[in-house]
Amino acid sequence: MKKAILAVLLMVGTTGCEEQPSLRFIDGSARSLDAWQGRWLVINYWAEWCAPCWAEVEELNALHEDEAHSAAVIGVNFDGIEGEELRQLIAKMDIRFPVALDDPRANWAYDRPQVLPMTVIIGPGGDLRGQLQGPQTLNSLLAAMR
Repeated sequence: MKKAILAVLLMVGTTGCEEQPSLRFIDGSARSLDAWQGRWLVINYWAEWCAPCWAEVEELNALHEDEAHSAAVIGVNFDGIEGEELRQLIAKMDIRFPVALDDPRANWAYDRPQVLPMTVIIGPGGDLRGQLQGPQTLNSLLAAMR
């Protein structure tokens, strides 16, 4: 009888407790998507061979490091590079924002980028606010977050 009650309690306790999708990062960490709830999320797709991507890194670093805007910047390597090769590339490009190993696009149902760089803006409520093609500046990113 006690085992049956325990089994029911376990089933009731786990019902409706779906695990939030999460992203893995190059630094070995993983975060659930709700970690950014209440903040702007800026997802940037980049590649080494994309000259405008290199120019845009400084602007994305500035947004990531400026706490006044309450924005989180996440990079996604378009070519799917991982491991030591990705770490070296991040250092070479001086990327100072987190780089995800997982592509988050399925969580917001937007298409794979056709043009690089591409930046996706997610609002503080978790809603897709826009997709920006081409290199962005700090000012254009801030304007997209208004």
